[in-house]
Amino acid sequence: MSLKLKRKRTKFHISAPKLKLKDNEGTDETTIPLLEAINTSVNTSTALTPPPVAPIPDEFMNKTPFVGLTDDTSEGSKVEDTLNGGSVKMKKKDKRKQRHEKWMKKINACYKARELAKATLKRRKTPVVGDLRPLLSALPDVDLDTNAARGSTTAPKNKKGKKNKKQNTAYQEREVFQQVLSHPKYKADPLGTISLHIQNAAALQRL
Repeated sequence: MSLKLKRKRTKFHISAPKLKLKDNEGTDETTIPLLEAINTSVNTSTALTPPPVAPIPDEFMNKTPFVGLTDDTSEGSKVEDTLNGGSVKMKKKDKRKQRHEKWMKKINACYKARELAKATLKRRKTPVVGDLRPLLSALPDVDLDTNAARGSTTAPKNKKGKKNKKQNTAYQEREVFQQVLSHPKYKADPLGTISLHIQNAAALQRL
């Protein structure tokens, strides 16, 4: 036969305070726990009553919730997109296709720019004689300009005859200068003779 020792129970919290309430006559006081006092205060006539709940209109009661939603999600949910000022319903599959097309356009543009840069670098490395594409693209009317230049060209002048003519002119001017120096009027008054010659030349130009 086993014997059990009874131990006193240890309290780890403070007990709730008790309130003292008077009777209606105000003579006797009774001590009750706090929880019972709260319940009695709520049940009294002085407790506040909750406000009445407004009735729900019939138009909302007749409507069923989640209208338009179906369990078929294989084709994707319809999303409203605003295009050109109006709402257009587009499926998720179509939106995915549209995003894919935009992505492919960006990739193609980058690929073309890269190929053009490679071709330009390759043309720079090649000599000008071997690749005339940049010149032809910059000058599309080269042939027309060349033909016009060929038609407008004239025969070159004889440089030898022009040189002989200059020599003859210089020889004649030298002869005239010698005659002026040997003239008696120039020997008598050089400045007067030169001024008279200038006046006569100006009068001839006016005529």
